[in-house]
Amino acid sequence: MSSKEVSSNTDITALRKLVREEHFSVRWGEMDALGHVNNVVYFRYFESIRVNWLRDCLGGVLHSHEQGPVLVHTDCQFIKPILYPSECSISLYCRQPGRSSLVNEYEIWAANAGESKQLATRATSTLVWVDFEKQSSLPLPAGLREFKELEAKTEQ
Repeated sequence: MSSKEVSSNTDITALRKLVREEHFSVRWGEMDALGHVNNVVYFRYFESIRVNWLRDCLGGVLHSHEQGPVLVHTDCQFIKPILYPSECSISLYCRQPGRSSLVNEYEIWAANAGESKQLATRATSTLVWVDFEKQSSLPLPAGLREFKELEAKTEQ
């Protein structure tokens, strides 16, 4: 499941680090009327792994009433439908952080019944660290500027 095998999309092949992986089973209620995972649910998967990673990086505290992360952009490329029942894995990558922003990339690999895991979805999101009262950006906390890699390698 190397990102080199799936990096033909030039929009998301910038230097990146794998920072978290999670595994999950598709639940019956996540399907839509067409029998595959509803598009909105993919964004919940992305949110879940992103929040888990942020909590780990920031010692369990995501934000205070004064400052925190704001999701300013997200996009998703649906490559292959995910069906029930499927076993999935989601990978979270981070690009080099900016002063106040961070770009995350996601890949969901799914094994629909009787199939081996295949790339089903790619996505990106941009977070900006914000002072809520001043409504202006702030430098990223040290835990996000200096995030540790899940693996001891940098993917290109």
